[in-house]
Amino acid sequence: MYTTLNEYEEMPEKTRKIFSFVAGEIIRMEKLYLICEKLHTPTKKEFELLEVSGMNFFNDFREVLRDFFPTNLFKLTDKAKDGDEYNMSLKGLVQAIESETDHDIEELTNQLKIISENMNALNVHRMKRTAHFSKQFADSIEAGKGPVLSLTGFREALDVIEDFLNTVIQLFIPDSSMYWKLAPIHSTAVLLGRLAKAKEYDELVEKGEIERGRWQRHLRDND
Repeated sequence: MYTTLNEYEEMPEKTRKIFSFVAGEIIRMEKLYLICEKLHTPTKKEFELLEVSGMNFFNDFREVLRDFFPTNLFKLTDKAKDGDEYNMSLKGLVQAIESETDHDIEELTNQLKIISENMNALNVHRMKRTAHFSKQFADSIEAGKGPVLSLTGFREALDVIEDFLNTVIQLFIPDSSMYWKLAPIHSTAVLLGRLAKAKEYDELVEKGEIERGRWQRHLRDND
């Protein structure tokens, strides 16, 4: 599901449309980053809850997220146009600004270069693992010589794109910016809370204070 950010009426129509889409996707990836971060670096107590509740599932989900990030980030760094159509990308956003306004885009162009340089390791992963299955890449990973995707790499990629988007905002609303990083109270906190309650339930069952198997009624349609 795609996300859009419907704000910034100060921007002309095409610029606002592309900006809203790109910014919305970055917000969506910030949400997923929080999940990825929690699954990669849980506290001891959180790890115990995840382990009891299905560590294989959470490990598989973490790997799905790790492949998702490079693919989606590079969609945002697509070329500006396909034929006459603007892409919903950073380069498409720069071209829209250039065509609809007389703003100086030199700083944005320089930031695009920084974004491109920042994504080198992510691009290797995307091309060799996500877009294609490369035996050479797999062999290098197995030998411990391939590029390792880290949370730090994801964080840095998000940060440089968010800096770029703040520069766009400031072209139209001077001295304004957006704080992209989300509060840690998110779906992961809700999930961990539910898992903690489930553990408490199991302990009450063991003490004989709750009927064993009572939870199954929540999975039956006729209850």
